[in-house]
Amino acid sequence: MKRTSLTTSQRDLLETLIGKHGLIVTTQDILAPLGFATEESKYRFVSQLCEAGWLVRIKHGLYQIADVSSLGSFTLSRFTIASLLQPESYVSFLTALQFHGLFDQSLQSVSSVSTKRKAAVVLQGIRYRYVKTKEAYYFGFSSHAMDARRVQIAEAEKALIDLMQFHRTGTTVDLVLETLRDNHHQLDLNRLIAYALRSPVAVQRVLGFLLEALQLETAELAQAAQSSQSVTRLSRESNQFSSTWRLYYDPYFIRDLIGA
Repeated sequence: MKRTSLTTSQRDLLETLIGKHGLIVTTQDILAPLGFATEESKYRFVSQLCEAGWLVRIKHGLYQIADVSSLGSFTLSRFTIASLLQPESYVSFLTALQFHGLFDQSLQSVSSVSTKRKAAVVLQGIRYRYVKTKEAYYFGFSSHAMDARRVQIAEAEKALIDLMQFHRTGTTVDLVLETLRDNHHQLDLNRLIAYALRSPVAVQRVLGFLLEALQLETAELAQAAQSSQSVTRLSRESNQFSSTWRLYYDPYFIRDLIGA
């Protein structure tokens, strides 16, 4: 059971830290005001705050200060935590679609795109994972104010592109098609196509094929799809070929989702 009472010195320290740094503090932020004679005493003081739940570890050397109602738990948003774990990243995929109101199912993971490799981290039952990409594909996100910080989140159009580039399966293509079918009036289709044209040719082919199925504009993508003699598979099971898109696809999921 977490201890809710604070000693005077603990309370004074936390108030000082919040006033100077907000709710997110580093180990050095915590140690700096402490007047103990030895480093060991300082670290013991910090450990006591952690054990009592007043400091919640985000990663090595980084903590959130809790309050009585949330001892031992985060009050920071998942988007903020994802950014703190890997500052050079942006939240994307289903998490970003959820942020934009285009995906309403519960998620137990937060997926981001980063130019640096980072292993997945599990914090309080939520898995934070990071997909490494090239600088050329690190675009299409905006900065949002959260928890007194700035957090980078993919625009809805880029989240769809990232799903097709990094997580393309029959299931994710189904989801992208459903999102386009039901919400294309909320999306910026010109931006979506522009982002696709900055992405690998496989993404251009899949997106063009889906937009064509929805009877939306595809001229630029159709031209780009022919830029290489390679072929693309919409999913591993795809076996019907479209010469326009140089793409193997499964006609049944298109028919079922669009109602053809």
